[in-house]
Amino acid sequence: MAGGKDGVSYPVEGTNRYLRLASSKPDEMVMIYRQVRIPATVKAVEMSWKQRTSELKKGKQPWFDARIMLQWKDAAGEKVAGSPAAPSTNKNSDGWVEKQIKFMVPEGAVILEMMPTLFRVTTGTFELDDIVLKETDPAPVKAEAKAREDALAEKVKKNAEKRQAAAAANAGPEGELIANGDFQTDGKGGFPDKWGALKDDLSWQQESDNRFLRLASPAPGKMVLLYRTVDLPRTPKRWSSSGRSESLISNAAKKITMTRGSCLSGLMPPDTRSRSTLAGGGVKKHGWLGRKEQEFSGARRCPDAGADADAVPGGVGHV
Repeated sequence: MAGGKDGVSYPVEGTNRYLRLASSKPDEMVMIYRQVRIPATVKAVEMSWKQRTSELKKGKQPWFDARIMLQWKDAAGEKVAGSPAAPSTNKNSDGWVEKQIKFMVPEGAVILEMMPTLFRVTTGTFELDDIVLKETDPAPVKAEAKAREDALAEKVKKNAEKRQAAAAANAGPEGELIANGDFQTDGKGGFPDKWGALKDDLSWQQESDNRFLRLASPAPGKMVLLYRTVDLPRTPKRWSSSGRSESLISNAAKKITMTRGSCLSGLMPPDTRSRSTLAGGGVKKHGWLGRKEQEFSGARRCPDAGADADAVPGGVGHV
């Protein structure tokens, strides 16, 4: 592992030399890179090392921490699926700590890339020593991996069942699965309950006694998006959605509802109560137009709901 990069050094304590990664400013990447070729006969490897962390404070995201990223590649240098999870920490250690992981070598993997990293932390020092990679018996490694996969699958199953039960219990009087889809019920801070505050190019608007969602495109080619997941009850086989939009750029949904209905596609096509206005002020469609209900199922793909596909240079969408 070559030094000389910003934040990378090889200090000496007594007669011992080790690797140090130090972050001098928030949100920067401090990383060192090493490729290790793996013999074709090796089916599983054990990696061990010592690490020491100090003054470590994670960055803006939970995974902005100190970690050793690992990536398998084939003989052509292309990525191979099955890379192990990066061993990581966001806490300070009490001196040097010994670490060890074992993992399988995927079919076709020839090279293991090792990338000790301070991944966009706020501050901190990450020190490593005595890094060893060696062959190990694949049988127990494979069995442990299978046990972890089974445990994760069971956890995911139980969580899904819990969320499905909650979705059924919280459905509206007409089977609505999206709470407060008309945005009229107040929540904390005066924002629509279950939706909360918005930022960037999204905002809540009011016309008379009606509140609605606005998506505004400030520049050509910029995506403006509001993301929302909907948990579906286990028993229903059919769902339908309904809504309307006032669109100054493309179609969206005014009163967003999703109810137990005969079909569910991967993406819900937009409803078509809309008006469109170009960013320069030219009117394309004006006024709340139409209302459409659409059903979705996993058995077949539902037809598109007739969204306006004309490209515009920018504008505003109202939901």
